[in-house]
Amino acid sequence: IFGGPTDQAEDFRMIYFNADGGEVEMCGNGARALCHFANTVKGIKKDSLSFKTKTGLYRASFLTDTQIKMEMTEVSIPSLDVSDFGEKAFYIEVGVPHVVLLGVEYDLELALKIRHDQRFPNGVNINFAKEIGDASYEIRTFERGVEGETFACGTGVTALGVSLFDSGIVSLDQKIEIKAAGGTFFVEQEDDKIFLTGETALVFEGELPEKK
Repeated sequence: IFGGPTDQAEDFRMIYFNADGGEVEMCGNGARALCHFANTVKGIKKDSLSFKTKTGLYRASFLTDTQIKMEMTEVSIPSLDVSDFGEKAFYIEVGVPHVVLLGVEYDLELALKIRHDQRFPNGVNINFAKEIGDASYEIRTFERGVEGETFACGTGVTALGVSLFDSGIVSLDQKIEIKAAGGTFFVEQEDDKIFLTGETALVFEGELPEKK
């Protein structure tokens, strides 16, 4: 993840590369991590930040020094039939494409099949989710570009939340709690806007060697 300068009014621009070296449009948790970095390491010290990604403009607010709430501005629900993937299957775009499967246990073979389905020429992320309480869910995500499961995916968490709101499974006035291996997140809708909230933490610091 690179935080670069911008000639616009935003605080910075975000450039994101996946593990396979390919640049992608958006990473929800990566964006929040970059906001944490901007404030704690680069010393911007603002209660809210705005930044550009490859295709969108985002805003994030610090609820605490480590908890960041971000407006997800690239949410859409294209008309694409994915019902053959499961009884409760949804296709959601959150800057990047996601398939959400409700009530389905994580299945690597199924994930790989969907990942390379011809309906997704650029690939797709797959989220396996199950209900664990009132407006409370667990999620496991297979990410394209990583080509495996990751501990947490911010856009995947958001895609799950949007699918629950849009299908009427969860009412719009509720805040959805979503638990991943990497932490607990919240998705909510306010004034027709979708927000993702979660904790961030500085894990380590290092220095890159000078280019010779």
